[in-house]
Amino acid sequence: MNEKTKKNILFVCTGNICRSQMAEKIFSEMIENINLNKIWSVESAGTNAFVGDRPLSQAEYVLREKGYGEFIGQTSKLVTENLVAKSEIILTMTETHREAIIRAYPESELKTFVLKDYVGYDTVDVNIRDPFGMDKKDYEECADEVENAIKKLVDKLRENNMS
Repeated sequence: MNEKTKKNILFVCTGNICRSQMAEKIFSEMIENINLNKIWSVESAGTNAFVGDRPLSQAEYVLREKGYGEFIGQTSKLVTENLVAKSEIILTMTETHREAIIRAYPESELKTFVLKDYVGYDTVDVNIRDPFGMDKKDYEECADEVENAIKKLVDKLRENNMS
């Protein structure tokens, strides 16, 4: 598959400088390790992003500690009609993000989900809490939460790809 025929996943949070950037980085590395990157591509964006901001240093630091390396070339971008149109699946960090995407792009309703809900978390609160302005422990907890959800996502995609 070439880049144009790959299916795209879009991760969405508010500013696209932490949670969705972490999800993009983790997902990108996980699918590369099992060759799902031949089928899927990944991007991230924010519902209220300032275009061109670098990921937060705290987010980068905790991912580096987990062995995911640097955010090379990743900068924030705003959710756009083009990103929504080209994405097979849109996965948000919270229900509020999901609602914002569907309100702005009603045609996206059937492909827009809260990440933890999409991968089958059986919990009342499927939101991934924003660590912005918090301490290192909060960023670590957020990274763990994102990583665990992405592991479930990769397993789900791998199962679907095999059937």
